[in-house]
Amino acid sequence: MKSRQPFILFGLLPALLLVLIFTYYPFLKGGIMAFQEYKLFDLRNVHFVGLRNFQDAFKDPKFLTAMTNSAYWVFFSLVFQFLIGLTLALLMKKNSGAEGFTKV
Repeated sequence: MKSRQPFILFGLLPALLLVLIFTYYPFLKGGIMAFQEYKLFDLRNVHFVGLRNFQDAFKDPKFLTAMTNSAYWVFFSLVFQFLIGLTLALLMKKNSGAEGFTKV
């Protein structure tokens, strides 16, 4: 078994790299950027501003509207996705003649 461990680890390396690059790096970079001030056309001039971005967001009167709209969008899209998925699953079960799992 020990002779196969390097092969298994080498085989998992591409998947691990993809997860790190496309999941964890953007998450960490976004967390760092939340505490910095960026200007779109001057990316060399980046300053650490601490919690000021969050203070500005909560003071903005449009923030509550944006958060409310986002919550509605998430709620209704999940409800519709669930209902469509459940309906399709029930239709496929009805048309397939399967009544569930049976013991063999």
